[in-house]
Amino acid sequence: MNDLRIDPQWVVAAAAVVVVCTIVYMAYGAYTRRSRRKGLLARLERIGHEAAHQVLVPDGMGGHIHIDHLLLTPRGVLVLDTRRVAGLIFGGDQMSDWTVMARGRRYTFDNPQPALYDRIAAVKALVGDVPVEGRLLFSNIGKFTRAGRSTW
Repeated sequence: MNDLRIDPQWVVAAAAVVVVCTIVYMAYGAYTRRSRRKGLLARLERIGHEAAHQVLVPDGMGGHIHIDHLLLTPRGVLVLDTRRVAGLIFGGDQMSDWTVMARGRRYTFDNPQPALYDRIAAVKALVGDVPVEGRLLFSNIGKFTRAGRSTW
């Protein structure tokens, strides 16, 4: 009977290769996410005269509301709520839950429009007579269906 033995050096070498590959993969992902974010922020900075990112504003009830991006534009203040949703998105104004189908998986999330309206109201309370508008900004990894397109 053959006695098959694996040299411990090879086990250590294989484990080291796996660790190095994992670190490289994670570093590349972090670099890619960071460069995409920097690109988005640069584009937003060009849109508005001033921009603020990741802002907490009073909600009027003793708490705070998180706002992804605030832009001061010639038309007033623009509240941007960004979403990174991958897959085919089914959603609309009158739907309380939106559905995403991706990679053979289906899941739902709350309609983001009511939360955006709350953010707009919180900013309006701070800026007075300055016009405030809001937009949902989905990344390009998600696609809306024709039937699910909303008018916002």
